[in-house]
Amino acid sequence: MQDFFNKALTTFIGSLLASGAIGYFCFDKTFLALSLVPKTDNDVPWHIEQNTDTPEGGRSYLTINDEKFSLDFNFNLSHQAKYPYAGVSIVFGEAAGKRSAIDLSVYDKIMFSTRCATDNMLTFSLTTYDEKVTKEDDPVSHRTPSAFFSCSTIWQLIEIDLTRLETPQWWFDMYKVELSQQEYKLEKVSKITFANTFQSPFDIDTNIQITEITLIGRNWFYMYFFAVLMLFSWSGFGIWLFRQYTLAIIRELHNKAQRDRPLIAYQ
Repeated sequence: MQDFFNKALTTFIGSLLASGAIGYFCFDKTFLALSLVPKTDNDVPWHIEQNTDTPEGGRSYLTINDEKFSLDFNFNLSHQAKYPYAGVSIVFGEAAGKRSAIDLSVYDKIMFSTRCATDNMLTFSLTTYDEKVTKEDDPVSHRTPSAFFSCSTIWQLIEIDLTRLETPQWWFDMYKVELSQQEYKLEKVSKITFANTFQSPFDIDTNIQITEITLIGRNWFYMYFFAVLMLFSWSGFGIWLFRQYTLAIIRELHNKAQRDRPLIAYQ
């Protein structure tokens, strides 16, 4: 029986270590975090794009101070244009002027820290591909679901739910889409934008800092896979242990009978 106990203990420890390694791998693959800023050498290349209302006759301007360790920029809004605008975008793609849509469907939140020189109200938006409306030669036709966040003189941690953004009403009106069609997809996202709102300060130069931009997601497939794998693995281990124990008992009885045979013959 001692051989059985040694073999069972060795197999149990090996199975436990293997389960722990597989569990760590599945846990790491389930809870996702993609850091965009500070900029690192990850699998998602991107570059900075800045936009203002200058093409529409406005006089708002924007300057970028840093784009590697944080999004640090200044803008000054002017009432000259009908819709004053100044914003900075993280555009997915290798080189400036080129875009490549990426799949962000496994992410459901974005987190970042922000601070402004003066109190400000900013907008966060995604540029997504809408199968029914978007045309490649019309950049405005891309759906831009958005959310608003406040920014003050102290650092704040902002968390935005990517599944609950709202598409601007002008987009529905311009492309004759019913307001009830609020659903959007994150399979083809070409850029992430931080820009002003009509509540942002005008006619003053204001600094905005945004850093630690991280996408947070969940992929439950790996945890389901781990649970099923553990169920079958440990069930198999239990069956194997029972069979080995039975065989060990049989061998033990057989050996005992062999040892007792001379005594029986003598008697």
